[in-house]
Amino acid sequence: MMPELRSYTITLLTLLMLTLAFVVVTNYSTLTADNNFVADNRTRIKGIVRSTFDNVEVDEQERTESFTDSASQGRETRPHVIFILADDLGYNDVGYHNSHIISPTIDKLATTGVRLENYYVANLCSPSRAQLMTGRYQMRNGISQILQPQYDECLPLSEVTIADVLRNAGYSTHLVGKWHLGYSRRECTPTHRGFDSFLGFLSGSETYYDHTIGWPQNGRHYSGYDFYVNERIAYEYKGQYSTHIFARRTMDIIEQHNATEPLFIFLSLQAVHSPFDVPKKYIHINKHFKDPTRRIYAGMVTCMDEAIGNITQALKNNNMWDNTVLIFSTDNGGPLKDYEDPEFLNPTRTPTVASNWPLRGGKGSDWEGGIRGAAFVHSPLLMPQVRGTENRELMGMVDWLPTVAGYLGKANIDNLTLDGYNIWSTLSQGDASPRQELLHNVVVSEHQSVYGAIRVGDWKLLQLGDIQGANVKFHVNRGLHIPPPEMNITIKSTKVEGSNPYTLLFNIKQDPRELHNLAAEHPQMTSLLRDKLTEYSKFIEHHGEKTLVDPEKCTRNKTIGPWL
Repeated sequence: MMPELRSYTITLLTLLMLTLAFVVVTNYSTLTADNNFVADNRTRIKGIVRSTFDNVEVDEQERTESFTDSASQGRETRPHVIFILADDLGYNDVGYHNSHIISPTIDKLATTGVRLENYYVANLCSPSRAQLMTGRYQMRNGISQILQPQYDECLPLSEVTIADVLRNAGYSTHLVGKWHLGYSRRECTPTHRGFDSFLGFLSGSETYYDHTIGWPQNGRHYSGYDFYVNERIAYEYKGQYSTHIFARRTMDIIEQHNATEPLFIFLSLQAVHSPFDVPKKYIHINKHFKDPTRRIYAGMVTCMDEAIGNITQALKNNNMWDNTVLIFSTDNGGPLKDYEDPEFLNPTRTPTVASNWPLRGGKGSDWEGGIRGAAFVHSPLLMPQVRGTENRELMGMVDWLPTVAGYLGKANIDNLTLDGYNIWSTLSQGDASPRQELLHNVVVSEHQSVYGAIRVGDWKLLQLGDIQGANVKFHVNRGLHIPPPEMNITIKSTKVEGSNPYTLLFNIKQDPRELHNLAAEHPQMTSLLRDKLTEYSKFIEHHGEKTLVDPEKCTRNKTIGPWL
């Protein structure tokens, strides 16, 4: 070969190799550029951190040493787990419950998987997420209300999370989307709570494009930008619609993951929480909805459905689908009319856009519409006889940690104090649920009266507080029982029949709409459930009072993030 030609060939090959290297590095940078997106968080930082709620010092390494890394145990193939959590999704706002809703991917996954029709969540977003993370009732984990940006509070650092357990068992763990379990200190944030990576927002109620949150305090309005990649504020996502961002990020993780290693993704979507916003094309798809706000809401569901379809396709493309368990759940029931309370972030008079029909009530109450969640499990690992079925066994959000981490992930959770049960055989084979009772909520008033809700078998007690009638008013207002306008259903009365306005007993199997209060007819059952509720109240763990902080501290540089 002529020297000039040889030189030209070598130069050309060199340029091609450099170009290829550049493309590979550029494509890979989405996972590695931001503080070494995954790698830097694979190793636990050994150091003393102080709990936000008490004076107990917690060693982050000791916190996770109570359960042994199952690397030392015999390992067999473990499934990938994709947990998709919708925000404020109404029970009636999925296509397989309401044919007017356009959600073909969700419908197909649900109707060819296992639909959970006796499944319960907490009545608010932060408590529900805390149950998922810890496998413990809110009376133990310290999160019984929505966490707000102007307070120094977070999921207690002594709590071991599902991500802690799975990561110690060899899983790659990722949080995409909403955290809402506190961020006043760095130690409270996702990459310090078991997640290898985090892309999303720390608080709640953000706008979908600008990613800001605002709230009133001291007669002024405060706001800040809240969107992160790990611990870095990520302005480059401003102007992009959050559901699309989260779908792309989830697909990136899947596409760049080694399919032979176990993967856990917690996709905590912003949709369909207010403020109601979605690209116009999804509104147009739902033009059959006459109410303009509900049309936008339905479009948000359709957009979310499209995202889930793209994610499942990515799993198939990466040869991971056949070894994946996909779990879909709402965090609480959909909010109803006059959704207003001073304890909530951004108190507003939100119109009725969500639907929990035929259930009574919605978000923020312990009526069925506030706590019975739309949910399903889909996986090729389910036994053939349960695919395409409804499961009406009792189960709840609190059961996912022992099921996902303990059974599917084969992690050692023997030393954890849990309220959840392993329900995998119930889901995958149709066995009876190990759960016979479920605590929905328990509160002790300053006058030491106990109120809340509990389920035992088919019976449910809703014990309302008698504090100057305030709690009764709260629950009655949240006990709205109305069908969505598109269903054209006329109902004669929504009044609860029964004499006692404070103590309500329902047979949920026979009366899922909670129309007939049977407390007077079944005094022994009423007494039994009230005693159980009182017994649970004795196990409430107090983690200290939340502290209101100077809003100038928690909105430095017009951003939301750790300030202590």
